[in-house]
Amino acid sequence: PGQSRGRYLRHCDTGRGSELTAILYLNEDWQSEDGGNLRLYEPGFHNTQVKLDIAPAFNRLLLFWATEECPHEVLPTMRDRFAMTIWYRCSLGCSARAEPGRPDG
Repeated sequence: PGQSRGRYLRHCDTGRGSELTAILYLNEDWQSEDGGNLRLYEPGFHNTQVKLDIAPAFNRLLLFWATEECPHEVLPTMRDRFAMTIWYRCSLGCSARAEPGRPDG
């Protein structure tokens, strides 16, 4: 107790072949002093400008692109932190995001 139980250093969810990351937090009675926030950075893997810190509050669902546009990390937590993460993938040739100039964009 009182010492950090862990963290995930800044990364992007690339390399999994996924398009979208979904995280559902399962932490009842989470307090700000428990730490463990998900920190989102401005786009670009090497960008260090913080966009937003999000507490892992119970029943909170986060969705973000699994690309270099969404670098993130989990800050140190002072108690056990529970989450369910799903990476959504598309079949070959699929892109979940419309791109300018494409028929679906």
